[in-house]
Amino acid sequence: MQFKISIRKANFKDTRFLLKIHNESVKRKFINSTKINNKNIYIWDRWFKNKIKSKNFITFIGNKNQKKFGYVSFDEIKKNIFEVRIGNLPNFYNKGLGSLMLSISLKKFFKKYKPKKIISVVKKFNKRSSKCFLKNGFKKKKINYQKYSFLSKFDLKNDEYFELNKLTK
Repeated sequence: MQFKISIRKANFKDTRFLLKIHNESVKRKFINSTKINNKNIYIWDRWFKNKIKSKNFITFIGNKNQKKFGYVSFDEIKKNIFEVRIGNLPNFYNKGLGSLMLSISLKKFFKKYKPKKIISVVKKFNKRSSKCFLKNGFKKKKINYQKYSFLSKFDLKNDEYFELNKLTK
């Protein structure tokens, strides 16, 4: 399938959109986190505001026909090593949009930041996400936990580790 999508850098106005995807991911158990509700939304807002000001974090918003459908974020977790996360709204699942959004985001990201390595940690049952990373040149690796102890949320039993050292497309 061929789609025409665009991506742009996220700004603070995207906070509720990203929160919607976050809460959907929590509900579907794709991430180890808690749902953000109206009582603790100010924590989310403060966290996101600080993140988007950081030089070590960038989020792209995916748009199709001027409708936001997903995001790709890169967060520096160690010198020149970034963790990538991707998320879509459920009504945009299984359309190839996440893979295309990741591909475009990777090109922009590599051009500007020249990372040594990009990694991702994915729940084993999340086949859609695993397929997306593999399609974009990531390699599934066994994790050397001593070498990557900074991946504190990594669950050896339930997570898979993907790595990308350079763009292949």
